[in-house]
Amino acid sequence: MKRMRRMICWMTALALLLTAVPALAVQGDAIIARNGQDGFDDYAMRLCVIGDEVWIEGRNGAYVYNAASGEMAAYPWDDATLAAMKGENRDENGAQKFTYTTAWFAYQDAAYALLLTYSYGGEGETGDYQTALARVRIQDGRASFEESGTVDWQGLSDELDDTVNLSDVVVVNDTLCGVAQSMGNEVVIFLPLNGSAPRAVYLGDVWPSGMTIWNGDILVVQNMDTAQYAVLPFDGDALGAWQDMPENEDAQGRVYGVVQYGDEMVYLSGNTLMAFNPETGAARDIANIPVDNGSTSAFVTESGIYVTGGFSGVALRALNREGESGETLTVNDPDNGGEAQNAIIRFMNEQGAEVAAVQQDDVLTALLTKSTAFDVALLSTHYNGSDLRAILSRGWARPIESEALAEYVSGMYPAVSNALMRDGQALGVPFSVDVTVPGVSVGALKAMGLTIDDVPTSWPELIDWLNGLIPTATIPLVDEYGSAEGLREMFVRAILETCRLELDAGTVSGYDTEELRAALAAVERLDAEGLCELTARFVDGEEDVAVNPLFTAYALAGVNGMTYQDYYTEIPLYVSLSSDLPKRAPLNGYVAIINPYSEHIELATRFLETLAETDGLASRTMLRPDLNETVRSADYERNTSEYDDKIARLEEELKTAEGDAKDVIEQDLANARQTRADMENWYWIVSAQSLERYRDSDAGVVLDLETGDYSFYEVIDQYCGGQINMDDFIAVLQKKLEMRRMEEQ
Repeated sequence: MKRMRRMICWMTALALLLTAVPALAVQGDAIIARNGQDGFDDYAMRLCVIGDEVWIEGRNGAYVYNAASGEMAAYPWDDATLAAMKGENRDENGAQKFTYTTAWFAYQDAAYALLLTYSYGGEGETGDYQTALARVRIQDGRASFEESGTVDWQGLSDELDDTVNLSDVVVVNDTLCGVAQSMGNEVVIFLPLNGSAPRAVYLGDVWPSGMTIWNGDILVVQNMDTAQYAVLPFDGDALGAWQDMPENEDAQGRVYGVVQYGDEMVYLSGNTLMAFNPETGAARDIANIPVDNGSTSAFVTESGIYVTGGFSGVALRALNREGESGETLTVNDPDNGGEAQNAIIRFMNEQGAEVAAVQQDDVLTALLTKSTAFDVALLSTHYNGSDLRAILSRGWARPIESEALAEYVSGMYPAVSNALMRDGQALGVPFSVDVTVPGVSVGALKAMGLTIDDVPTSWPELIDWLNGLIPTATIPLVDEYGSAEGLREMFVRAILETCRLELDAGTVSGYDTEELRAALAAVERLDAEGLCELTARFVDGEEDVAVNPLFTAYALAGVNGMTYQDYYTEIPLYVSLSSDLPKRAPLNGYVAIINPYSEHIELATRFLETLAETDGLASRTMLRPDLNETVRSADYERNTSEYDDKIARLEEELKTAEGDAKDVIEQDLANARQTRADMENWYWIVSAQSLERYRDSDAGVVLDLETGDYSFYEVIDQYCGGQINMDDFIAVLQKKLEMRRMEEQ
């Protein structure tokens, strides 16, 4: 019987680098190696398992996590390995030599890799590729590769070249077996690790999503409309019959990360970890893994812990769930918001409780019927804006009994805190907020000899200004909107969005105002046909220009790492309805509320406190006017240091270089110096430019609770198409507003 809702048990712990994991709901559960989290500033590229150790290949080094002790050790690549990976070595013709891994696997109680080295540039023959087998060596706290032989892919097939990349690998009978692509025809390659010649078995029209050992043979899983598996005999040359395998109800064919565990296949179906016994047909759900699987590889440690993951992190989940206990907090739609997952992981690590999730689409009905299906709801201001309006205005969320959260929310911009506070208590906690406003191209401004200070910031003046630029413009002024009518519709929609923010702020009482009429009159004066013709000249290739259009309706704004230096960057343009009203900064994001009928109020409150603490710095800065610190990202020190070293090395090489080699090094040195100079504008979490521009417009900060009234589109089409005039258009808007206000009473 199909379940009425999706229930997911989330991971219950987070391992900290170089520290032991604290007591967990189930020993062995962890999420590790998440870029930007817990001091880990690398990416998990590939995995393998040796006993209870998880060996991780990163860009900057190798990492070994002990699943039994919960400790991780980091081993940076040594200088020679880094030089090879960065292409700093050269062959006899002056060509750069690059090395990267194409496979990562465990063999004879050690981690191994296949290394592909190729040459680029220089004089003479280039494009030389060579694959080598190498053991990962740890010495003096650093990692390197110890090559133990080369691999000759020639003779496998004309369809396979020397650049074989294996997407999923297992070792069977001292043979590395991996999936590779060959002209759209998937192939399993068998590479004996004793140096013998490899062989290939072509699978035909197959889309492998996982491969593992199955009783000494190869088991292949594929994602089609339904999940299937088939066995490829280790000594055979053809797959056996495809068989269906059970899926989680929400998986939609997404089955991957398969591994054998006793008599069962263990695999991810969607985000649910499942086990299936092909002999008996028995299937069971084990738990959830809230990490996107960046690769198809999966493993089981000797103590029975499932391991999988990729760039977003490496997840470990105990297959023996005995001892699972404690309170369970139920969260509605935890996929909402960039920080929700981080907060869940941190919360479970600190609290030792389990988190489950439900998909409750109609939150309002759930609250009206006093449902206990969820404890906390995470609601989008965009998709759930109407629901949030009703919940906050009618007090349907439970007041949060937390002095810390009351202080946190009350310190936000007044337009935000006023919407969320009642009688000194918060009804909701915003997180993962951002701002989208119109933007003006840096490159276009420079091409026209203008600065951002030349651009008007009220809708009537801005539209008239663009209109006046048409006769002499040598670059596109607006994006492509298909037609003059489509361009007018864009401006009218943007103006109405600003007007809605004024209604929410209480600066205007309705749509029939002088401010709105003046903005609409500017649209009616606009030479939309001329703007579209100007854009079409560049879109159709009649003219060439190396800049973005001057004006775009939607640009990344708010507080972020932008420095507005790049030609293809847009400077956010905070726009007002008229010159007498504030320039608006509409905050979009998510708001967490507590269900008044929750049976775990205290646990829910602690989770919201964790969510507020976990929210990103840029998001918190946009919510609170007292945060004004500019912050570099973790990548700045590492990347600038690497380039400083590269420049020093090239300067030293240049002293003894001659002929063509000298010319190559001089060009490399010039490029490196330019890149190093550009780096001063990169790697920001909060840049001074974005912070200053946001604070200059902070009088117009408002929590943007969108109404979701798409019936506006029809009347906008009628107005821009000439079927109704301005008076009729405004009358329809006003009537819709009055009806909505009556419904909200």
